[in-house]
Amino acid sequence: MLKIDVAAQSYESDPVEYKDGAAFNLRPFPASKGSFDFNVTDNTLRLSGAEQCKLFKHCLTGWSGVIGHDGTPLECSDKVKQTIFDFRFKVDSFNDMVVFVLNWNQQGVAKEAAAKENLLKNSLSSPDGSAIDPGESAPAAPAK
Repeated sequence: MLKIDVAAQSYESDPVEYKDGAAFNLRPFPASKGSFDFNVTDNTLRLSGAEQCKLFKHCLTGWSGVIGHDGTPLECSDKVKQTIFDFRFKVDSFNDMVVFVLNWNQQGVAKEAAAKENLLKNSLSSPDGSAIDPGESAPAAPAK
Protein backbone atom coordinates (compact mmCIF):
# COMPACT_ATOMS: atom_id res chain seq x y z
CA MET A 1 0.00 0.00 0.00
CA LEU A 2 1.26 3.48 -0.88
CA LYS A 3 0.94 5.97 1.95
CA ILE A 4 1.07 9.68 1.04
CA ASP A 5 0.77 12.36 3.70
CA VAL A 6 -0.55 15.37 1.77
CA ALA A 7 -1.77 16.98 5.00
CA ALA A 8 1.87 17.49 6.08
CA GLN A 9 2.61 19.64 3.01
CA SER A 10 1.98 23.36 3.06
CA TYR A 11 2.27 26.35 0.75
CA GLU A 12 2.37 28.63 3.80
CA SER A 13 5.38 30.69 4.87
CA ASP A 14 7.49 29.92 7.91
CA PRO A 15 9.84 32.35 9.67
CA VAL A 16 13.51 31.55 9.08
CA GLU A 17 16.36 33.32 10.88
CA TYR A 18 18.84 34.97 8.53
CA LYS A 19 21.63 37.04 10.11
CA ASP A 20 22.23 40.38 11.82
CA GLY A 21 18.80 40.23 13.49
CA ALA A 22 16.93 39.77 10.21
CA ALA A 23 14.40 37.00 9.57
CA PHE A 24 12.61 35.98 6.39
CA ASN A 25 9.18 34.46 5.85
CA LEU A 26 9.85 31.69 3.35
CA ARG A 27 7.55 29.28 1.57
CA PRO A 28 8.35 26.40 -0.76
CA PHE A 29 8.30 26.87 -4.51
CA PRO A 30 5.87 24.32 -6.01
CA ALA A 31 7.42 22.26 -8.79
CA SER A 32 4.35 22.91 -10.94
CA LYS A 33 5.22 26.63 -11.10
CA GLY A 34 8.69 26.28 -12.61
CA SER A 35 10.71 24.64 -15.30
CA PHE A 36 13.94 23.36 -13.86
CA ASP A 37 15.99 20.20 -13.81
CA PHE A 38 16.97 18.47 -10.58
CA ASN A 39 20.19 16.44 -10.66
CA VAL A 40 19.94 13.71 -8.01
CA THR A 41 23.64 12.84 -8.31
CA ASP A 42 24.92 16.17 -7.03
CA ASN A 43 21.66 17.52 -5.48
CA THR A 44 21.53 20.61 -7.66
CA LEU A 45 18.84 22.53 -9.49
CA ARG A 46 19.55 24.07 -12.86
CA LEU A 47 17.68 27.34 -13.29
CA SER A 48 17.84 30.25 -15.70
CA GLY A 49 18.16 33.76 -14.28
CA ALA A 50 14.46 34.37 -14.94
CA GLU A 51 13.52 31.15 -13.10
CA GLN A 52 15.80 32.04 -10.19
CA CYS A 53 14.14 35.45 -9.90
CA LYS A 54 10.67 33.89 -10.04
CA LEU A 55 11.64 31.43 -7.32
CA PHE A 56 13.23 34.15 -5.14
CA LYS A 57 10.18 36.40 -5.37
CA HIS A 58 7.75 33.54 -4.71
CA CYS A 59 9.59 32.02 -1.75
CA LEU A 60 10.32 35.30 0.06
CA THR A 61 6.94 36.50 1.33
CA GLY A 62 8.07 38.87 4.03
CA TRP A 63 10.83 39.88 6.42
CA SER A 64 11.67 41.60 9.64
CA GLY A 65 14.82 43.45 10.58
CA VAL A 66 15.50 44.61 7.00
CA ILE A 67 16.01 48.35 6.66
CA GLY A 68 16.63 50.71 3.78
CA HIS A 69 19.46 53.21 3.31
CA ASP A 70 17.62 55.75 5.47
CA GLY A 71 17.27 53.35 8.43
CA THR A 72 13.53 52.80 8.06
CA PRO A 73 11.98 49.34 7.55
CA LEU A 74 12.13 48.24 3.92
CA GLU A 75 8.87 47.05 2.39
CA CYS A 76 8.95 43.47 1.06
CA SER A 77 7.24 44.22 -2.25
CA ASP A 78 7.71 42.58 -5.65
CA LYS A 79 9.47 45.73 -6.87
CA VAL A 80 11.94 45.71 -3.96
CA LYS A 81 12.55 41.95 -4.34
CA GLN A 82 13.12 42.40 -8.09
CA THR A 83 15.64 45.19 -7.41
CA ILE A 84 17.45 43.10 -4.78
CA PHE A 85 17.62 40.19 -7.21
CA ASP A 86 18.74 42.26 -10.22
CA PHE A 87 21.36 44.28 -8.33
CA ARG A 88 22.25 41.74 -5.66
CA PHE A 89 25.99 42.25 -5.90
CA LYS A 90 25.55 45.99 -5.26
CA VAL A 91 22.74 46.09 -2.69
CA ASP A 92 23.54 42.92 -0.71
CA SER A 93 27.03 42.06 0.44
CA PHE A 94 28.28 39.05 -1.50
CA ASN A 95 24.83 38.21 -2.85
CA ASP A 96 24.05 36.45 0.44
CA MET A 97 20.32 37.17 0.65
CA VAL A 98 19.45 35.83 -2.79
CA VAL A 99 21.68 32.78 -2.35
CA PHE A 100 20.19 32.11 1.10
CA VAL A 101 16.62 32.06 -0.23
CA LEU A 102 17.48 29.96 -3.30
CA ASN A 103 19.49 27.49 -1.19
CA TRP A 104 16.70 27.25 1.39
CA ASN A 105 14.31 26.12 -1.33
CA GLN A 106 16.87 23.82 -2.97
CA GLN A 107 17.60 22.09 0.33
CA GLY A 108 13.93 21.24 0.65
CA VAL A 109 13.88 19.77 -2.86
CA ALA A 110 17.16 17.94 -2.25
CA LYS A 111 15.90 16.45 1.02
CA GLU A 112 12.75 15.19 -0.69
CA ALA A 113 14.74 13.67 -3.57
CA ALA A 114 17.26 12.07 -1.19
CA ALA A 115 14.45 10.61 0.90
CA LYS A 116 12.88 9.12 -2.23
CA GLU A 117 16.25 7.74 -3.35
CA ASN A 118 16.84 6.16 0.08
CA LEU A 119 13.36 4.68 0.03
CA LEU A 120 14.09 3.12 -3.35
CA LYS A 121 17.47 1.78 -2.18
CA ASN A 122 15.90 0.33 0.96
CA SER A 123 13.18 -1.35 -1.06
CA LEU A 124 15.76 -3.05 -3.25
CA SER A 125 16.86 -5.89 -1.00
CA SER A 126 17.10 -9.60 -1.48
CA PRO A 127 14.99 -12.10 0.46
CA ASP A 128 17.87 -12.57 2.92
CA GLY A 129 17.89 -8.81 3.63
CA SER A 130 21.14 -7.95 1.85
CA ALA A 131 21.13 -4.96 -0.49
CA ILE A 132 21.13 -5.60 -4.22
CA ASP A 133 22.28 -3.45 -7.11
CA PRO A 134 19.26 -2.16 -9.08
CA GLY A 135 20.83 -3.61 -12.25
CA GLU A 136 21.16 -7.13 -10.82
CA SER A 137 18.74 -9.86 -9.90
CA ALA A 138 18.01 -10.69 -6.30
CA PRO A 139 19.38 -14.02 -5.05
CA ALA A 140 16.85 -16.77 -4.55
CA ALA A 141 15.12 -17.06 -1.21
CA PRO A 142 16.65 -19.62 1.15
CA ALA A 143 15.02 -23.04 1.06
CA LYS A 144 12.68 -23.81 3.96
